[in-house]
Amino acid sequence: MTAAGFWGRLAGIIVEGLPLISTRRSREIAEIISDLKTMQDDPRYKEAVADNIAFFKAARCPWLLLGWLALASSRLKRKRERLLEMGDFPFPKWQKRGYAGLASIENHRLGGMMSTGFVRELCRLIRKVKRIKGDDGPVVVLDLGCGGGELGRLVFKELPDVPLAYIGVDITPANIALAERAFRTLHKAGKLVFSKAPQADDAAVDAVRRGAEDGPGKAVAVCFGDIFELDKSLSPGKVDIICHSRVLHHISRPDRPRLEEVCRRLSPVTIEMDDVDCFRP
Repeated sequence: MTAAGFWGRLAGIIVEGLPLISTRRSREIAEIISDLKTMQDDPRYKEAVADNIAFFKAARCPWLLLGWLALASSRLKRKRERLLEMGDFPFPKWQKRGYAGLASIENHRLGGMMSTGFVRELCRLIRKVKRIKGDDGPVVVLDLGCGGGELGRLVFKELPDVPLAYIGVDITPANIALAERAFRTLHKAGKLVFSKAPQADDAAVDAVRRGAEDGPGKAVAVCFGDIFELDKSLSPGKVDIICHSRVLHHISRPDRPRLEEVCRRLSPVTIEMDDVDCFRP
């Protein structure tokens, strides 16, 4: 094929929007679009479905994707707080795939750099609480929207000498499965005591605390749950520190005061990584 023929063919591909990706990935995108269309009449997801379908259609071709980014970026920025990602839709398959990919990024050295400052500040607070408590018991940390448990594992790595009882709560089953798999590996290696709790309540906190005291000084429990309902199952003062990282973009602005209220009721200390307002000028 001549150079002119090559560029002509390439232009034709761009115009027609034909995939320039692998057949497998093309099939996956088609399946995602098909699944999204089943939600397009649901008023809760209608706007987000349209935005996601437009993105995935463009994602079939790198040049179309660049054009979509150029045209859509300013519009999407204005309605950033209403955007939904695939993990926010009720599609277990795509939740599992998406969060597994996110976990692999976070586990990478470069990906972990995005959380370095937050982890250091959280560890500083844990050490401070430990000094204030002045006893040999573990510091109890409640991680809201724990995802695959990466934050907890980073904290354990940074604080090998501090007894910790760590409870992770997430409303996405795919995330709980990821966290369970990661912590069970550490459990088998004898580095911590792991359990999967039915819910985050006083009994679960007491069990994790005992696990840290009787075991290697580190204990973890993960459980499926709605973070807005935690003050109904947990007593005030049962946890020393509440933390959450990259959770706010999943929560609408009207719901955030409710999250703050829950945190205030349950613990004197809350630390968050604000992934919404931190982007405001």
